[in-house]
Amino acid sequence: MREIKKKFHGLSSVEKFLTVSLIFSFLFTFFSWFYQANITGTPNADGKYEEIISFNAYEGISAVTGYFYALFILTAIALIFLSLKDKTLASFLDKRPWFFLFLTGQSLFLLVITFLIYSAYSLQFTRASIEIGLVLSIISNLIAVFSAHFYYLQKKKIIISKKFTEQMQNNIHLQSEDIQLKSETEKRETEDRQMSLADYESIKT
Repeated sequence: MREIKKKFHGLSSVEKFLTVSLIFSFLFTFFSWFYQANITGTPNADGKYEEIISFNAYEGISAVTGYFYALFILTAIALIFLSLKDKTLASFLDKRPWFFLFLTGQSLFLLVITFLIYSAYSLQFTRASIEIGLVLSIISNLIAVFSAHFYYLQKKKIIISKKFTEQMQNNIHLQSEDIQLKSETEKRETEDRQMSLADYESIKT
């Protein structure tokens, strides 16, 4: 656990923003996303003949999108923390920086669908509205998407830099081989000339 904490503190600001925003995105799924007031035959504690029903991400007509949203978010969080411990997974993600952008983009798409569903559903009731939980989820997920985008750009820059460095090293290696081959060729030619001159001197004598 200490090792994971140490590695987490060693992450870049973009990676920390991504992780924190994803965690908050998941926590906000337990907040109230939508509420509606139904008329009842018996009064409530306030003396009103209505029943207030609140729905979080896992309840109501958009429960399916809520579960898929949580799945995308939890997958991204799990990959981040597992990559701190597993070098193979970390290498896999470094080579595919678009993966987090895909997960956060899909989760934002599901949030937009949920928002549209509840917006249309609220028109059917006198007292029904989207709650702060859904709004906070959208905000935190937008931050996660932007963080994932900058993470992608950051990793892409590193990949291009590594490829450029490898190409330069290969070019230097090839040049050194060419120089070595050229020097060996010149050496052979010099030895051949010397042998030819020695043969000519022996024939002359």
